Parts: sequence; C-alpha cells; structure tokens
Amino acid sequence: MTTPGQTKGKNTQKTSKDRTAIRLLERISRMDHEHPNAFKIVNELHQRRGSPQLSYWPEWCYVPSLINPIDLPEDDQEELILLAAWRLGMGIYRFDPDLLAELWRTPVTGNIPSQILFRLPEWAVYIEAPPGNKIKGAFAYLNWSYHSEKPQIEVSFDYGRGTLSSLVIDLDGTLEEGVNGFIQITREAANIFNLNTGAGSAFSEERLRATSDHMFKELGPFLSCLLYLCSQNADYQPPSKPQPIMSKKGPKLFPAYKAKIWEVGARVGPQLRAAKARAEAETSGTEHQREGHTKRPHLRRAHWSTYWLGPRNGPEPQKPIARWIMPLLINIDPDEDQHLPGVIHPVEK
Repeated sequence: MTTPGQTKGKNTQKTSKDRTAIRLLERISRMDHEHPNAFKIVNELHQRRGSPQLSYWPEWCYVPSLINPIDLPEDDQEELILLAAWRLGMGIYRFDPDLLAELWRTPVTGNIPSQILFRLPEWAVYIEAPPGNKIKGAFAYLNWSYHSEKPQIEVSFDYGRGTLSSLVIDLDGTLEEGVNGFIQITREAANIFNLNTGAGSAFSEERLRATSDHMFKELGPFLSCLLYLCSQNADYQPPSKPQPIMSKKGPKLFPAYKAKIWEVGARVGPQLRAAKARAEAETSGTEHQREGHTKRPHLRRAHWSTYWLGPRNGPEPQKPIARWIMPLLINIDPDEDQHLPGVIHPVEK
C-alpha cells in the first residue's frame, strides 16, 4: 500500500551480489570488528531515551552524533552512530538515471522549509550517486545538537573507502539558510573540541570558507535527492521505520537482516525520457513562429515548489509540503502530446 502522494516502485530484494550493498555491509562489519558490542551499546542508548540519566533528545533522532558511548575518536564516533541508525533498515535509494540527472541539477534554493526533511523514510538513508562520480553516494541522518539545541541533517559522503566525510546543517529555517550557516556550525564544533582556529589552520576562517564552497557543490545534489524522498509527489514506495520487538529485556529494535534497494522514479523516469525525446524531435523539425520570433520547443528547467497545508490561524501549525516540478515541454503541438505517459499522485488532504 502506498502513502498519499507516492506511487509504487520496486524494491529489489536480491542484494547478495550488489556492489553498493556489499561495500556498505563491509563498512558495518569493519566497525563491528574494530569495536565489538558498539552497535549494541548505541541501541541500548536509544532504548533509554528520555531516562533521567541521559540528556534530552527528540524522538525523531535515533541517537545524537555527539554522544560518545565507548570513547572513540570523533570521526569514528560519528560513523558509529550513523551506521547504527542505518543498519536498522539498510535502505539504499537507487534513482532512475534520468530522474537523478534532473534532481542533480535542480538547485535547493529559495524559501524551502528545512523541516520537510523530517519526513525521511528511515532513521538513516543512503543515496547512490550517478555512475562515474568520485563520490559513490551519501548517508543522511537526522541529528540533534546538544550545543545549539537545534535539529540538524548530517550528510556523510562515501568515497568508496576510508573515513566518511560529513557535513552538518541546521534545520531551523530554510534549507538555503541551513547551508549558509555551515561555517558557524563548524566554528562552534571547533570551539567545543578546543581545536586550533588560528590563521593557516584547518579551521581558520579562510580555510572554512574555501572548504564550504567546495563541499556544498557536492552537497547540493544530495540535498535535492533527500528533498525528493520527502516530497509529496515522490515516485517510490517508502519503507516503514522498524518498530521495537518485545524481547526478554523489553522492547528492542533489531537490525535489518539484509540491505534493501529502493528504486526511485520507476514511472517518472520513462516520462522524462519521452519528454526529452519529444523536445529533440520537435527541435529538429520545423521551427515554431510566434509573434515574429523564432521559438524552438524545449524543456523548461525543473524546480521545487512548497505548499502549506492547514489554516493559517488554526490550532495546529501549518504543515509544509514540497513538490518537485519536473521539466515542462514548452512550444510543442498540444494535439500531438497525447502519447506521453502520465503519473497519478493521490492528493494529501
């Protein structure tokens, strides 16, 4: 059964020979080998959320990444928390290549409320990058900052081997504001860990700005994919978050028994290819003459649009809904556009 605004896609269960699944499972095995029982300790921390012995964190966060349960180096600590959350569902999101190409170049700018990302389908997700990209993919995880007491999204780039490279942005305004606030978050983290922030250091103002400019060129496309997974008209069958199972010691979350490939865009992808083929066919044919100007048929660029559900002055706050507006065919003959496939999305009320 699909949820409102989402169409059914395929979930490929056969992952035993899938390269991405093998690589990510090897990362989990390596962490488990180097730090035995670490995943068990993190899961126990999650089960104790809300107890007087632990600081507060919201229920949508599995475990805050700054919690260091077994005294690990900072990079290993963040990766442990991330992998502990991801292994509960082990979801790998594989986008149709044409949909991915369009999302890759759809900018995440303007007044897009960052709270839309609270609709991520799992505790943590993995987004595959296009083939040939130096980044193989990226994990994403909803985090809670004890220092700022703000929600965050942590995106960790996977280069195939070695330590993950992570970026964290606040989710208390628009996505664009969160991206622009990266320098402040990094500066605060450097102060917390007493790192050198002087001129020439890795955390100097100059190096931070250069690093953020470079990294956000890589972050933007992944944010666009994450936003798509949370959008109202996303074309995939989302999984359900795992629920605790009663054990001898009470309710307990268990990891997934294998990785799952969630195919995104099984219906939208063919629609995009048909639209592109039609635009190319029209362009190679007779030019359209309008008001004395030559206008070729073309595809208008995709973009994001946000809607608000609920009354402005109602008892409950309005709920933001994101929709990805796919490329539109411009200046084609409407009478010959009947063959393009359609995608039906139920409307959320």
